[in-house]
Amino acid sequence: MVTLHEHGFAPETQDEVWIEECGKRGWVILSGDKGLEGNPINRAAIIAAGCKVFIFTDTNSKAEEWAAAVIVGRAQISRIIDKNNGPFYVHIAKEAHSHILPVRFVGTGGRKIAEEPTVAVAVPVPSSEAQPKGEPSTELESSKQDNLFSKD
Repeated sequence: MVTLHEHGFAPETQDEVWIEECGKRGWVILSGDKGLEGNPINRAAIIAAGCKVFIFTDTNSKAEEWAAAVIVGRAQISRIIDKNNGPFYVHIAKEAHSHILPVRFVGTGGRKIAEEPTVAVAVPVPSSEAQPKGEPSTELESSKQDNLFSKD
């Protein structure tokens, strides 16, 4: 879903106010305003809100040209959003080979850490090492062994 600035905020809303709100809502910012990165107040607001910001490299182009660049780069944009924590900036160029330039992290931004899957290993006890009568068995039942390796 895309929400235009004018649909959520009055035109006179200070940048740091709508930036903070975008951060609270987890919205990604897509803009041609280079002041979001260059202006110290805006930059501080983006860092504080943990925003993910994509900036068009030039604002003298038609909206259709930028829409095409976003459409061409949408898979890479999605990967960047999914695999990285904000705050960060990424430039979108309409003439670039991939249109999407490298991520530049700021503040506490960085790559998301993938959780490693937990692996359980069952080692069957050989029958020659069977427990004395009356002692509980340490062997896993075959159904339990099968469950250890299922992808539940």
